[in-house]
Amino acid sequence: MSYKMSKAVALLCCGAMALCLAACGGEEGSAQSTQNVSEKIASDELFTDRDLSGTYDESEAVAIHLTDGASTCEGNGVEIQEDTITITKEGVYVLSGTLTDGQVIVDAGEDKVQLVLQNTKIACEGSAAVYVKSADKVFLTLADNSDNTLESSGEFVAIDENDIDATVFSKDDLTLNGTGSLRVTCESGHGIVSKDDLKLTGGTYEISCVQDALSGNDSVRIADGTITIDAGDDGIHSDADLIIVGGTITINDSYEGLEGQTITIDGGNITLSASDDGLNAAGGNDQSGFGGMGGDLFAADSDCYIEINGGTLHVDAMGDGLDSNGNLTITGGEIYVAGPSDNGNGALDYAGTATISGGIVVATGASGMAQNFGEDSTQGAILVSTQTMTDGEVVLLDEDGEELIRFSPGKSYNSAVISCPEIADGKNYTILLGEESQTIQMDGMVYGAGGEAMGGFGGGMRGGDKGRPQMPEGEAPDQNVRLQEGMEPPQN
Repeated sequence: MSYKMSKAVALLCCGAMALCLAACGGEEGSAQSTQNVSEKIASDELFTDRDLSGTYDESEAVAIHLTDGASTCEGNGVEIQEDTITITKEGVYVLSGTLTDGQVIVDAGEDKVQLVLQNTKIACEGSAAVYVKSADKVFLTLADNSDNTLESSGEFVAIDENDIDATVFSKDDLTLNGTGSLRVTCESGHGIVSKDDLKLTGGTYEISCVQDALSGNDSVRIADGTITIDAGDDGIHSDADLIIVGGTITINDSYEGLEGQTITIDGGNITLSASDDGLNAAGGNDQSGFGGMGGDLFAADSDCYIEINGGTLHVDAMGDGLDSNGNLTITGGEIYVAGPSDNGNGALDYAGTATISGGIVVATGASGMAQNFGEDSTQGAILVSTQTMTDGEVVLLDEDGEELIRFSPGKSYNSAVISCPEIADGKNYTILLGEESQTIQMDGMVYGAGGEAMGGFGGGMRGGDKGRPQMPEGEAPDQNVRLQEGMEPPQN
């Protein structure tokens, strides 16, 4: 039976930002996030019990001890040829020891294989340290209290028909779980790649690579774990659905922080820094630039969207903060965006519609491409701007002078989008952008829209959908189109 995800991930977060909020947020948001996580796991069957457990019976496992030129195995289903260890049968295999230039290969046909790393270090020059050539599914489990390292050095060299380009490379479904730690480094490619579904449900990870840190063709799904990323390209990339329901994710460096055809965030704590877009929902790797791309770059793609229902997101982006080639929907969570200081990008950027019905959003950036939420929003949203750039705090006060939001982007901006549950129709609010302030009255749920020239604090058309600057007509570029295929319900 076809199983198609109906949600998507929004992104983002930034460690350089300082934030403080008063009336909006707190324990209620945390409770909602926790509820969303459990409901997401239960209702959508994103993860199987075995995905989540990260356990194994060591008494029934096959032990493999890695040593340069003298690796040994106590059981069946393992072939050892010099420093290449190949696993050919279903089972649980516990790896320990060190290979200074070796490789573990899973070539098990349609069998399920669990690899347990128990203080394991594998370095491989010119290929993947762990290569899943064939299997129904592989579980890469980090043993309790274990410290593990996987490394790939040099340029990748073809060893078969598969284009191996990551330290951990899997042709089939791959789940990372357990409670130990894993460092992954790659000098010339990706960190961890699955050509099917990639799931991460536990463990502590440090990933450093020159391309994508985590990448999945059919989906990337994160339930838990602590993940620290330094990537030359995307921090986390999915060709289809990117779904985050929990965990702590820190992306120190990336080109784009989170990228997928759809991005859904239901929980977790995400902090990211991106030299381009913080969060990008697009049908392909568009590199977010105009060079070499024709057509209407703002044409909406109904297969793309960002949806944020919970969690805490901090984004520092030089390009767009939250960028959707389709719709942007926010129902909960806390989202803080320090967006671009140039007028060629926006803190919020969407080609379809944008609605907010819950949560907290503060998104700062340059006013030239600024967008607000649209008229279908059921929670109040305010877009204001100034003529000059400032690097001061954003502060929202209600008509009694009570502070609702305080946020320090840590970079220059002259526009801000602000939304929280306390903003109500007919009420007056004072907004401070650095040293400048203005008191506005809400007439409806949405105040201010981007896209027009703004002098001082700006209102303009109500509803961000109307204020979008348009590019010349034409077809959407091919690299921005990716068809979303249905996915089958997960099995153990």
